[in-house]
Amino acid sequence: MFKNEKGLKCLSLYRQFREGNYETNETLKTFKYLHDILEIEPFNRNLENELKNTPIDELFKSVEIENLEELKKELRNIIRHDYSLESIINLLTSYTNRKAAILWADSCNFIAGNYADRLEALSDAIKKNIKSIYECNEERVITVDEKNFRVFKIETVNSLQALLCLEQEQGDSFSNTDYEIIYELIPAITIYLLSNNEMILGDYKSNEELYFNALLGQYRSNELKLNVDASFFNISIEKSRFCIVLRMKDNIDPKELLHVAGNILDENGNNFFLRIKDNKLIIIAEIQKPTTNSRHLEGMIATVRDKLLAVFPYNEFFIGISNVCNSLVNLHYTFHEANFALKMGRKLYPDKNIYFYEDYMVYHLLSEISGHPTISKIYKNTIERIKKYDSNYEQECLKTLYALVENDFGIGQTSKSLFIHRNTLYKRIKKINSILNFDMNKSDNRLLIQLALKIDKMLL
Repeated sequence: MFKNEKGLKCLSLYRQFREGNYETNETLKTFKYLHDILEIEPFNRNLENELKNTPIDELFKSVEIENLEELKKELRNIIRHDYSLESIINLLTSYTNRKAAILWADSCNFIAGNYADRLEALSDAIKKNIKSIYECNEERVITVDEKNFRVFKIETVNSLQALLCLEQEQGDSFSNTDYEIIYELIPAITIYLLSNNEMILGDYKSNEELYFNALLGQYRSNELKLNVDASFFNISIEKSRFCIVLRMKDNIDPKELLHVAGNILDENGNNFFLRIKDNKLIIIAEIQKPTTNSRHLEGMIATVRDKLLAVFPYNEFFIGISNVCNSLVNLHYTFHEANFALKMGRKLYPDKNIYFYEDYMVYHLLSEISGHPTISKIYKNTIERIKKYDSNYEQECLKTLYALVENDFGIGQTSKSLFIHRNTLYKRIKKINSILNFDMNKSDNRLLIQLALKIDKMLL
């Protein structure tokens, strides 16, 4: 008995030999390799002579038969102990060395598989060719981004249930063994789909439920299931979305808030989903055009805030906005981003009420590594020294540092903001360099000052 990977190597040798890719002087090496795979008696000269007189097709055919028997045993084991589409697909890939995906025949939405590079493009290509796929008695080849896929029908007596798509590299071909393996597994896929149709499609009551489970990170360890559930609700995985977390100063009846906010968002024409969590209104919004910047939505968000204030005039609303996420797989990051922007924005700029995460990314990084000794060293060697000097000599070095950073270290603008002469500013910079024992003109030192001041803000 040989392992699957050994059998695959042997089958690969057979294909190359059959297609004329093996030169005559490589035959002996092929024989040796074959018998190493088969794990039979040690290779010797008598065996070599015997092999030379044996048609190589017969030798490889014995390996193919052995491989198919092994496949059947593994399939039976899967059906008894781990009957799932994922297990069947993985078995298919292990024996054919090809990634695969199963799509519903009617909607062309993804069900299961280990091919996830361009699922939407694959689905679109199948939709365009669906008529010829239905009419074709055999499998159909379609092309997606210069990559071929061989599409097999998974059907019952009365209807076409799904489509099995296997990738096929340029210049590659399917062997008879490949077909035998595929048609050995298709009945198992068909039976699973018929037996578990309701279970596959019934995990969620609504697409809103799916969105918020994705937002809370329920799919982090199971991307395949996310693809299945999104496919059922016809939700695009690759679409621009962002998260808004809106906090109220005073409590509002959740149902009333959801109703009012929903009506306001309806007027803007965006797809969105709302939920109240921990006295916060959480909004997931979809953007029609792909983008990586949520800043252009500031006007729309300000309009939502103003209209809420018009309905609830004695309240205040504070809004955190995440970065744009272009894949549903990563949606859970947006919730953490919007929450952090709201929390840090309220602390640093209490006079504002709209906070974009992109303005607080460095703060988020620093908060994540706040326990690292280097953070403490940076603060002690910069801010603490400056504060101590200011306290002992009644100076304004720290205020000067903040002004320099806020004005991108521009001398003219900084001196104007501090209402001091340029020469006075130069003297203060010289003193700061002396206290910190470095040159502020160097970019690395400026970065160090910027980080130190952000740490100082976080500690206030």
